[in-house]
Amino acid sequence: MGLRDKKIAIVGAGMTAASCAHLLGQSGAAIDIFEKSRGAGGRMATRRLDNDVTADHGAQYFTSETEDFSTFIGDMIKSGDIAEWPVRDDKTCYVGAAHMNSPIKSVLALHNLQTGHLVTNVEQRKNQWWLTVNDTIHGPYDYVISTIPVAQATALTAAAKLGFDDTLNKVSVAPCWALMLVFEERLPIDIKSWRGNDEIISWIGRNSSKTGRDFKADSWTVHANPEWSQQNLELSPKDAADQIFEAFIYTMGAAPEPLIKTAHRWRYAQTVKPLGEPYLSNASNTFFVGGDWCLGGKVEYAFESGAQIAQAILDQYG
Repeated sequence: MGLRDKKIAIVGAGMTAASCAHLLGQSGAAIDIFEKSRGAGGRMATRRLDNDVTADHGAQYFTSETEDFSTFIGDMIKSGDIAEWPVRDDKTCYVGAAHMNSPIKSVLALHNLQTGHLVTNVEQRKNQWWLTVNDTIHGPYDYVISTIPVAQATALTAAAKLGFDDTLNKVSVAPCWALMLVFEERLPIDIKSWRGNDEIISWIGRNSSKTGRDFKADSWTVHANPEWSQQNLELSPKDAADQIFEAFIYTMGAAPEPLIKTAHRWRYAQTVKPLGEPYLSNASNTFFVGGDWCLGGKVEYAFESGAQIAQAILDQYG
């Protein structure tokens, strides 16, 4: 018997899930993916705004330092799901073509992806796993792979009585307020991005400069720094948008009133203290916990975590 006879549940639908499904899917295993949000991508997220404009309000771009991730990127460039974005002189940077989550959607479309499905409990019975999803029991599964943010993973593994609490509680993740701005006409600023140590802002990116973002309006994403985001975590989205926009004007110079000004709060955005290993697993190697927070807050680290989980499962079958 091989993985072709096994059923696998993946909780979450970001890059870690995509990496894991990409490798395990080649073995013929049946894979169900449960995502609580309306779409796949995790923090590789694109918001559809008015006037046919989009904004990447989570991860802004990604780079590669490993052969496996570079191979994945190369395949996704050929399929039209990833494109280069010349935003740095020292490294080649990539974005999802058309939308930041394009490569993730492409991979997960090959499996049973169920969005709007919140996993609230996991229980093991007779060496198999059962999931409570939207108050409905799903299973049995031979393997469960959690790829959700560490705080949510801690709650899920506690329900499964895996004893991971002390280890997971050592991981530290900071929040981030993200502001999306759309201007009717292009701002007279000749930049694609800005990074600095402003009292409020840590990053400014011009979405409309990204490959495949073909629209007339000028779209920007502004990330507040972790300290300000933590101190102002409970602001209303409107108040957060107003304050970050004032900082944007101060940093970039005068700007007209935008067509769109909306903020999104990421509670679990930037890894401050990672786990230090690519994943955790239970004694029987049938329940795995992974994510970018295992190795650090990069898209490549999310890919690496998922790939190593998949390899650990494949190794069980030679």
